[in-house]
Amino acid sequence: MKETAFIICEYNPFHNGHLLHINQTREAGAKRVICIMSGNFVQRGEIAFCDKNMRAGFAIDHGADLVLELPAKYVVSGARYFACGAIETIRRTHIKGTLSFGASAPVSSLMEAARITSLQDVADAAAGLSLSHGITYAAALQKAAGDSVPELSFVFNDPNNILALEYMKATAEQKADIDFFSVRRTLMHDKDAAEGCIAGAKYLREQVYGNRSLSPIRFFVPEKVYRTLDAGYKNGMLPVDRSKFSVAAMARLITLHQEDFSSVNGVNQGLENRIYECMKNCSDLYDLFDSVKTKRYTHARIRQILISSVLDIKKSALEQAQPYIRVLGMNETGRGLIKEIRNITDVPVVMNLSEAPDCAEKELDALCGKLFDICRPVPLHKAPEFSAKPYVS
Repeated sequence: MKETAFIICEYNPFHNGHLLHINQTREAGAKRVICIMSGNFVQRGEIAFCDKNMRAGFAIDHGADLVLELPAKYVVSGARYFACGAIETIRRTHIKGTLSFGASAPVSSLMEAARITSLQDVADAAAGLSLSHGITYAAALQKAAGDSVPELSFVFNDPNNILALEYMKATAEQKADIDFFSVRRTLMHDKDAAEGCIAGAKYLREQVYGNRSLSPIRFFVPEKVYRTLDAGYKNGMLPVDRSKFSVAAMARLITLHQEDFSSVNGVNQGLENRIYECMKNCSDLYDLFDSVKTKRYTHARIRQILISSVLDIKKSALEQAQPYIRVLGMNETGRGLIKEIRNITDVPVVMNLSEAPDCAEKELDALCGKLFDICRPVPLHKAPEFSAKPYVS
């Protein structure tokens, strides 16, 4: 473990499992912890449960020193781009460190599996399986790699491991100076379940939405997190109103033409035609997710594609380098890290969008912030992306 550890996260919301991960990373020798966290939208292709600055505060209050934002264009574009964007953010800090993540397989097995899945013959075999069996490319790649190296087949049965493989492949592709540390994780990534005092974030979100109360999640989150969430709940700050987001998203989608969908990452083999046809019979975003889903295209992928369409994120945008690093939270050690990063990075380090250079990324961040604000139970009717300060401890 190097002195600085990086954790790629969402904390949507922060729970006891996240606290355990940070604590175990510290216990393994990390003196400084930098989180790379998704913002107003998350990898599942959803609008975040609560404000990103609030979530950054949870991280800082529970062991992180600095929280940097993972740009939205990567967050909603699938596991490969999620990983590539996170590794790019880490690489652009120019700080040598260890990436700490949760997985059920040891690092050595994960690294070998990452090597196998990067081989061209395995990729070709996966592409053939996807076409012939009508399954997702990810599922086909898992089968092809498992057939190639049967002793590693267990690696591909856990979404935590799959994401770890993407981190490793992105690190190799970008030649980033990062090594790896794995915290053993037994509960599946974002699983709708609970074990003891540990529960997946999806389980917690659904408990709040289903019961219209925070009480069911109190046992699964740190006390300070619960108090902050409870205050935000009572003040109309959270959770985000899904029905409001559905209306806003559909209002955007119905303005798009069939060919507009074809320029979105993940759309191929005529999927744009299916989306366009399904939209004719759907007036609710969540019904649209269900209608477009097929055996080949998972629910998560459909959500990511449609949210990317709402946000006008094109495939071409994913090939553009990040124009700035956005800070969401810090403590005293984090302030020192920011100074260190500013002395060695080649991009601006900004506290909010008022400091960011004019570019497409800035426009996207402003749009994400505006959408998030109008979907709060009680909108702020401000421009938080330009005025909000990072959480400071």
